[in-house]
Amino acid sequence: MSRLLFATALLLLLPSCTRSAEDSCAVICEKSALCTPGTDEPSCSSLCMELAADDEAYTEAIAFQADCYEEHASYYEDPKGVCLAIEGGACRVEPD
Repeated sequence: MSRLLFATALLLLLPSCTRSAEDSCAVICEKSALCTPGTDEPSCSSLCMELAADDEAYTEAIAFQADCYEEHASYYEDPKGVCLAIEGGACRVEPD
């Protein structure tokens, strides 16, 4: 029983996602448009926001992905450098 209480207490202490779904979608769709010619950034953002609306797990996953994209983008001098990382499999979110 004490382990259950301890685990519950730890979960309460973990920081919640601070990135908004709107911000995550903007980052992901911006990078998608940069790396994939023909990607429509506004349509991507609209679909992303629709999917995130009622899905907390999706919202957390795209926040992780957006953070990862920004981390990789800051590593390269060339803005398209992040495309190499993404094509190489960086920032993939695997379903549980």
